[in-house]
Amino acid sequence: MTVALHDITVLDFSQGLSGPFCSLLLGDLGAHVLKVEPLEGDWARQLEPRQGNHSAVFLALNRNKTSIALDYQSV
Repeated sequence: MTVALHDITVLDFSQGLSGPFCSLLLGDLGAHVLKVEPLEGDWARQLEPRQGNHSAVFLALNRNKTSIALDYQSV
């Protein structure tokens, strides 16, 4: 079975809830999602409730994504 977006790569620069949810749906449809975060990380990592070092919200919205940190000031 082929998935709809199997040959698409998505760069996700969003943080919080709605942007990561949108890229989550694209990933569910088969896209490769690369989440680009600032060095301090997505602010949603600090929300409660927490599971280890990350919030449950962050873990749920960013599953199946590859994540990198980028220093926005030096680019």
